[in-house]
Amino acid sequence: MSKDGPPPLARLFGFDGTAYSQIIDALDVAARTDKVKTVRLVMDTPGGAVNGVEEVRQAVADLAMKKHVIAENHGMIASAGYWIASAASEIRAISPTVESGSIGVVITQIDTSEREKAFGIKKVNVISRNAPEKAPDADTKAGRETIQQRADAIERIFINRVADGRGVTEQKVIKDFGRGALLVAKDPDENRADALSVGMIDSVNGSIFGRIEETVGEPTASASVQETITAGATPFADLPIVDKPWDSGAAQTRVRRATGSTEKPGANYKKAFFWYDAENAENFGAYKLPFADIVDGRMVAIRRGVFAANGAMKGARGGVQIPSADKPKVQAVIDRYIKKIEREDKKTANQPAGAGKQMEEKMNLQDAINESPDLASEVEAIKNEAFAEGAKKAEATIKAAIPYLAGSDYPESIKKIACDVLKGDMEPAVLTGAVIAFDALKEERNAKAAQDEQPDETPAQLETETISEDGTVSNEAEVQAAIDALKGVK
Repeated sequence: MSKDGPPPLARLFGFDGTAYSQIIDALDVAARTDKVKTVRLVMDTPGGAVNGVEEVRQAVADLAMKKHVIAENHGMIASAGYWIASAASEIRAISPTVESGSIGVVITQIDTSEREKAFGIKKVNVISRNAPEKAPDADTKAGRETIQQRADAIERIFINRVADGRGVTEQKVIKDFGRGALLVAKDPDENRADALSVGMIDSVNGSIFGRIEETVGEPTASASVQETITAGATPFADLPIVDKPWDSGAAQTRVRRATGSTEKPGANYKKAFFWYDAENAENFGAYKLPFADIVDGRMVAIRRGVFAANGAMKGARGGVQIPSADKPKVQAVIDRYIKKIEREDKKTANQPAGAGKQMEEKMNLQDAINESPDLASEVEAIKNEAFAEGAKKAEATIKAAIPYLAGSDYPESIKKIACDVLKGDMEPAVLTGAVIAFDALKEERNAKAAQDEQPDETPAQLETETISEDGTVSNEAEVQAAIDALKGVK
């Protein structure tokens, strides 16, 4: 997976992939379609690029606030794939053999020094005095440490997002979620850790392929799914925090109505509670520690409800009766909401008088950058490297297009493509393909002319007779118009 997907030339040679932008567009359509109640993310991915993955995770988290989102593992959900899947309402594995995890970050540097040496090229970097870590050398200890810090900074965000999505502590993610390795869904050896036992996924054999009717109306699950889900804490849904009076009875009534749970609890009903008993999930009495309400048509966390649940966990008003084994996980989810409340209180306290606007409710990547100077410097370094890489790409694009502009003996249609390449409206690979096609056509015409004992046509003749992309004969006015448009492009 990558931000914009593989370029056309890469696809031509068999390299395929998915663009983050495609996923976001599909999620947006599902979010705006009222008839869709359940959204399935059918996933089989080894991961992908960091750039763009957080935006997809946020889109999944936003959708999970409105609908039931299932991340379905059909082979592998690894690295960036798990980053995204962790925000879903639940993660299902279609068989015990599918793998999840690979939580970590890899930064790769390619050493081209031997190739450059063979061509007599020697590269010398002169770095400004106040930026000694701008171009770290992986062959040195200091350079590796700088790169290591970048990888660790991104990993901290990765771990934080997984912990939020799965409703566990960051320490549990670090300790139990594979430490960068992949875990099978269900290991027959009960003494070995697997994705289900450590909490990375919610069920095994949970595919609903062929059961399209289940995506219309209230979300349901097959018997095999219900058998593998265990009682315990509901996943951290990252609901927006609202400060209003807390009436648990009235709140539960509104939640029942909003989630379509008039006769029995629906799939989204559990999001309003910190704990539920999955074996009795069809009974309202199986849900305990309420903390959410419906405000302006959406489910939100009420801060006083969160504090009331926290007090009950500590024994207030007689406490709450839930299995001892579930209490640490429940407390971890409650603690996350309390930390979120504390963050919002801190931001509100720092606002200028009369600021009046409610702070953004969901912590995003920019929030994390703002709160960490070290992370901000790492992001700036990544931006600088991306700029340098972009400059190299621009230079290569110019070199690819210049030979086919004014002064060449190629037709106006190819000159127009060259102009579009320079403007960034077309990939260089399209120009290369057009040139190859024209050269082939030229050779074919010359061969035919020789066979007919006619003189070869001149480049000028070819130019005036070549058919352009839209099927019309090109003329000098077209290329002049393209060049005029190019003059204003920097």
